[in-house]
Amino acid sequence: MMKLRKLTPTCDVSGRRADVRALGARLVQAVREHGYGLARTDGLSDRTLLAIARRFGEIYDASCPIVHIRYDPDSLSRAFDRKSVPPHCECAYHAELPRFLFLYCEAPSHAGGTFYLVPMKEVLERLGAAANRALRTTDYGMFSPATGLPATRPLVAALDGVGDVLVLGGSQRGARSLYSYPAGRSAELLLRRVARVAADRALHLHHRWRRGDIVVFDNARFLHGRDAFAGMRRHLKHLRAGRFTA
Repeated sequence: MMKLRKLTPTCDVSGRRADVRALGARLVQAVREHGYGLARTDGLSDRTLLAIARRFGEIYDASCPIVHIRYDPDSLSRAFDRKSVPPHCECAYHAELPRFLFLYCEAPSHAGGTFYLVPMKEVLERLGAAANRALRTTDYGMFSPATGLPATRPLVAALDGVGDVLVLGGSQRGARSLYSYPAGRSAELLLRRVARVAADRALHLHHRWRRGDIVVFDNARFLHGRDAFAGMRRHLKHLRAGRFTA
C-alpha cells in the first residue's frame, strides 16, 4: 500500500489566542521556504483572515475577498459540488493572475474531501523535455474578465524567480471557464498526459481538514485539488492575494 505524503504543519496556535502578526509572519516565511504554509488554530475571524492575506500582497478580489465554498446542488461549478476536483491552478483566465491562495476550514466534511497539493516542478520533470517543449509552444485561448478581450497564452509560461508555470492542466476540460483548449489531436494527447501525471497520488501532499486549519500556498508552484466527500457540512473560506503576470 502506497504511503501518502502529507502537508506538514508549519505553525500551531491552537489552545491560545492567535497573534495575527506572528501567525502571518510565520506563514509568509513558510511559503517562501516550502511554497506552502499550514497553521492549526482554534478559529479565525474574517477580519483576521484578511489581515493575514494582506501580508502576502494586495487582495486579489477586492469586491468579494472571501468566497464561501459549501455544497450547492444548483451550482455549475465543481468547487461547490461533492465530486472530486482534479489538480489545477488558478492561472488560466486572466492576464494578471492570483499569486497566493488561502483556504480556511470553517467545518470539515463528514467523510472524504481530502485536500491536496501537487508540486508543479515534479509534474513538469516527470513529463520530460519533449513534452515541456510542446507545452511551451502550444497556445490556448482566454478572455480577460477585466477587458473582455481575447488573448492567447502558452500552456507553460516562465515566471521570474519561479521558473516554468503550468498555466493550464488537462484535467480542467468541461468546467465553465473563460478559456478554450487548443485544437488538434496532438494537443489533446498532451493535455491528457499532463492530467495523468498530475493525478498520480504519489506526487500529492495530502491534508485532512479540521476546523480552524488555514493553508496558504503559491499558485505558481503548486496545483491543488480535492477528493470527493459525503454530507453537506463541508465549509471552506477561499481568499486570494498578490498578482503576477505569466
